[in-house]
Order: sequence, then structure tokens, then C-alpha cells
Amino acid sequence: MSEFSDLLSLLIKNQDVNVSALTAYCELDRSTMYKLINGKRAPSSKALVQKLASFMNLNPLETQELLQAYLLTKVGWDTYYSRKNILEFILSFTDLHGESFQDTSALDFNAASWHTKKDTVALSGQIQINSCIHQMVTELLSKPDGHLFILAQPEHLEGINLSAMLPYTKSTLHIQHIICVNNRKGYIRSQQNYNIQCLKKIISLYEKPVTYEPYYYYDNVNSHFNNLNFLPCMFLTDSAAILCSSNLKEGVMIKDKETLHLFENRFQDIMKNTEPLTSSFHSILNFHLKNFSIIYKEASTSYGLSAEPCLIPCFTKDLLNKYIPDSLSQKNTLIQELPLYIESLTKSSSHMYFTREGVLRFLMTGRLHEIPDALYSPFEYEDRIKLLKKFYDQVNSSNNIRLLKGPLEKFPLNLHLAVTVNYGYLMFSGQTSMLTYILLKEQNLLSSFYDFASSLDEMEMLETKDETLNYLQRVIEMNKDSIH
Repeated sequence: MSEFSDLLSLLIKNQDVNVSALTAYCELDRSTMYKLINGKRAPSSKALVQKLASFMNLNPLETQELLQAYLLTKVGWDTYYSRKNILEFILSFTDLHGESFQDTSALDFNAASWHTKKDTVALSGQIQINSCIHQMVTELLSKPDGHLFILAQPEHLEGINLSAMLPYTKSTLHIQHIICVNNRKGYIRSQQNYNIQCLKKIISLYEKPVTYEPYYYYDNVNSHFNNLNFLPCMFLTDSAAILCSSNLKEGVMIKDKETLHLFENRFQDIMKNTEPLTSSFHSILNFHLKNFSIIYKEASTSYGLSAEPCLIPCFTKDLLNKYIPDSLSQKNTLIQELPLYIESLTKSSSHMYFTREGVLRFLMTGRLHEIPDALYSPFEYEDRIKLLKKFYDQVNSSNNIRLLKGPLEKFPLNLHLAVTVNYGYLMFSGQTSMLTYILLKEQNLLSSFYDFASSLDEMEMLETKDETLNYLQRVIEMNKDSIH
């Protein structure tokens, strides 16, 4: 039996369904229907599941549960929840990397603990611990080369709201963070892909103007949340160490120099057995064109997801000359690198997916999120239409450029996801004019994003080629008369 057949059998019994009538309604033979009920065959399509639900007069919740059981049976428990977690990550991205807020009045009130002359101070309660960590970060920001070492799970950073403690302006603060991640197929902690949840909880740190480097090692993740663990979290600088429980309710602050030296040596020893979880950097467009052309050229298949259509391959040198200001020092470099980038996209099997909202936004603003505003002036309306026409021709000559549908119609406007079997990155624009890139390093994390991107057709989250063409044609026809 399977999740689907178990649930289908239960619904047939509870709804007192005539199986013969159900079989006829779904246009199946008797043998196939009984194989579905007995778990010897999975449904052939989502449409068949919806037909079954319709005949049994299931309510929306029951229908959703039956569809979920179908997907669980079709792709397996691990894959189902991995894709579900990736989808949730994408749809919540704008909130995840947005600016954090924290009321620091309570933290300042408890600052006395930090300024003690004692070598060792017991800490009690989350407010007191948060206050000491806040003072620790504040002190580091006043130094020319502050360095913060963290040994804690992302949930613990969420508890102290570290992102809210970091500055909005450029800083030399360097954060190295060691995280335990999961290397098993079976997902833990409420059916979540833990590695994706880690990325979700630290994403806001990447946009801050500090150097943030997360490292990972594999182990039993659940062991880090056992209350029997003795002070498993550590925040370390050259002036203090704060060790605390996983729930941030009790801890100790140590300022003895010899002990701090011991802790730092131990941290460095642990780091030798870790790997970068991700890499991040801020860049302008010429870096993107130069470096990622190599990636696309080497990959047999690549996937790119964004709200806006990928219009860069439609650019010409004349267009760049027109809109890139002469005062920009990188102008010649950008113009030189563009053909190589376009060539790399055409040589690989590039699948590019976008949204209706992204098309309309470009039409209204003349801007693209993947290009920093400082590099160009907005496209004139006439050129916006010309670019969409060229893009239409690209879609028409390819089977790999499609509109996103379903939940992904709300793909964040400032996010771009690109992934191959061996390489992947998230690119987004934030508070600065620079683009932020997060390179996916950990293999399970990369594989999850690749599986998600490559299965969008299977998950019925893509419009057909014809619908994509029809939409673009309607937009072009409705707006071409607006050109003066």
C-alpha cells in the first residue's frame, strides 16, 4: 500500500462510493481501478486525481490531501518535502532578507554585565545573554578589523536576532560561523529539509555590509537541540567568549585571555574539518557577465528562475552604448563581455522561466533587477517594446523559455536563481546598488535546488510554450500603440 492508496481506500469507504461508477466516471478499466485502491499502481496524472476527488464530492481540504498523497507516492517522501521547502524558501525570500528590527532598550539596560571586570560571569535569561552579545558586536564594530567566531545553529542566531545588530554601512567586521548540517535523506524536525532551513535562517546576514562566512560539517543535527547538552553555543572575540545553552536561557561569559586563546585555537581546529556552506560577494554586472559565461558554457543543462524575463541575451552593443553612461569606467568592459555571455547561454541547454508580473514591471519601469540601477539609465518605452519583441522571437525558437504559473507566479521581483548539476547561485538586489551573490556549496543543498528547478514541468508550475507566446504577443500588441 501507499500513502495515496491508503487515503483513497479510506475516502471510498467514508463516502460510500460505488467503485464501479467511479471507475466509469474516470474512464478506467476495472483492473486499473483496483490496482489504484490496492497500492499496486500510482495515478497516471494529477488530472486523474482531481477526477477522483470530483466524483467523490471531496471538499477542498480533502482534495488537497489526496493530491499531496499522490505526489508523496509519485516522487517519494524525501523529494516531496525537499521541493516543498524550496518553494516556501522562494516565496518567503523577500521577508527573509528584509531588514530586521530589534528594540535595543532592554539590551542597553542589561549592558552592565558586559562591562564587568570579572574574568567569569554567570548569565541568566535570554535578555541578559542577548544584551552581552549585542555589546560584543557593538565593540567589534568600533575596531578596524573586528572578528567574531560563532559555533551555533542558525536557530540560535534567530533567537538573538544577530542581523538586527549589524550595521547598515560598510564595515570591516568578519564573521566566521560553524554549522552542523544534515547528510541524511530522511528529513528531521517536522518534515523539513534542514539544510534549506539553515539557509533560510541566515539569508538576512548576506545583505549586511560585513564579511559573513558560514562553514558546515555533517553530524546528528538533533543532538544540538537536546537540553542535556552543556552550553553548546559559543560567541567568541579577542576580548570575550559567551557560552550558552541551546535555548539561550543560561550561559557564562569569560574574559580570561588564556581561556580565550584556548577557545580560538579549538575553533580553528574544528574549522579545519569543515567546508564552506556558501560563498557570497557583492558585484556589478561585468563580473556576472565574465564569470558566469564560463559556468553556462561548461554545463550541459542550466535553469534560471526569476520574475523578470532574461533580456540580457537580447541586448546589442548599440543598445548598451545608448544606455550606459560614458562616465562609467566599466562601460567598455561591459560591452566587450556581453557577446561571450550570450554565446555561453546559447551553447548550453538553458531553461529560463519568468512571470507575467516581471514582464509588466519591466514595461512600466524600463529597468531590470539583475542590473544595478547605477550602471544604466531606464530604457525608453520604444526600446522596451523592441526588447520584448526580440524576446518573443527567442521563446518562439526554443522550448525552454516558459512562464511560471501556480504559486511561482509570485516569484520575488528581486531574486534570481540559477543552477546546474555542479553549480548554483542566488542573486538578489537589496539596499545597495550592488548585486549580492550567494554561491551554493553544500552538495545536498545544491542538489535540492537543481531537483526543484528541473522538475517544474512535472510539478505543473510552467505554462505551455503556446501560452507563453500568446501572453507576450498580447502585451506587445496592447502597448505598441503607446510608442510615440
